[in-house]
Amino acid sequence: MAGFKKLIPVGISLLTFAAFVGSISGSLAWWAYSTRAAVSYQGTSVSTSEQLQIGLKLDKESFDDTKVAALVALGAEEDTALETSSHRYVFAKAGGGLGAEVVKEYLTQEGKYAVTDLAPVTTRIYPDNNALTGHPRDCRLYENIMAGNVINDAEAETSKYIYLPFVFRVMKLNAVSSEDKYAGGRNIYLSKLLAEASASSPGSQVQKAIRAHFNNGTAADQFILSANTDLTVDGQTTVAGCLDLNNDGYYDSDSGTEIVYGDRVINTPATFIQDGTPTEMSDLNGMGVTGEDLADMTNRSTFLAKHCDGNVCYTDYSGITMGTAEYKVLNSIKPDDSHAILSGGRVLTTTSSSGNHVAELGITIWLEGWDHCVIDKAAFHQFNLSFQFQIDLLNS
Repeated sequence: MAGFKKLIPVGISLLTFAAFVGSISGSLAWWAYSTRAAVSYQGTSVSTSEQLQIGLKLDKESFDDTKVAALVALGAEEDTALETSSHRYVFAKAGGGLGAEVVKEYLTQEGKYAVTDLAPVTTRIYPDNNALTGHPRDCRLYENIMAGNVINDAEAETSKYIYLPFVFRVMKLNAVSSEDKYAGGRNIYLSKLLAEASASSPGSQVQKAIRAHFNNGTAADQFILSANTDLTVDGQTTVAGCLDLNNDGYYDSDSGTEIVYGDRVINTPATFIQDGTPTEMSDLNGMGVTGEDLADMTNRSTFLAKHCDGNVCYTDYSGITMGTAEYKVLNSIKPDDSHAILSGGRVLTTTSSSGNHVAELGITIWLEGWDHCVIDKAAFHQFNLSFQFQIDLLNS
């Protein structure tokens, strides 16, 4: 029986560079941002017997010969043996990376998703973890809330986020026949994640609001990953709360009562009434700003505002059932590589044991509008995002 040898990290790295260019229309609210993004993918395998290839699954309705030729001209290789009645496949060279220009060309030719612009959107509740909505488990992105609209049921325009239909396969360099060229049953893991402000944007935190949804086609395997590398345990984003969306410095209200936006059930009405004078800023959403900073209007943001004099207000959310979007962090899904084989971790996808030996993994990348890092001060900032995948290799 074949045994496992020392694990080999397969260096497919995904580097995403996004330069924030605030396109502010009327107010500095999280739903008003427009961002710039370019995506690149690069890396090589260090294996001497097997190499990981990363590629893209192309929809024939969107990609004719001319469009595929444009990808090939930029370094991708089409494998016509994999072609079906509905899809074509292109790959980076074995052990190499899928370059930024290939990905950008793919997104441009596909014509549905973001190419250079990202705008914060929201998953609302994920998964369907309570009775607040009837959402299925799959990841749906919604438009951000506008002032006065308590809940937005409109699904986000696809042009505001990125979706990439990745495919993986493991090439056996010592294959004795073309039929034995690719390895089946290889589990692919995420072993490294880097999310940081670029050197040109010191102090930025907006990269922590990046979310990536991983989907290998099985509902139970899907999950959201937070790119906030400061987090070491899985958590959740609260997708409800009082907000200052009209940019007047006060939490929005309707008929004298503060509005609680998003997915929520108000079990206990607000009872706190101001006594005739505006308060200092109220950190109702847990921004972590305390003390004298609360009195400084320059710290105000969509999530951090004052209670308006005379309104019925909320001092906490204890009487409200709040919706949440659950996410995982790298620490909980990466495998342990300190032993002879990989252990623990979460398998992202697995190359098929028969047929084309391809593994599929759709990745959706967006900015979560309910994340507290997506605030006014985040405008014009840049961030870097990278993923590295890893597999176990069998001894032959």
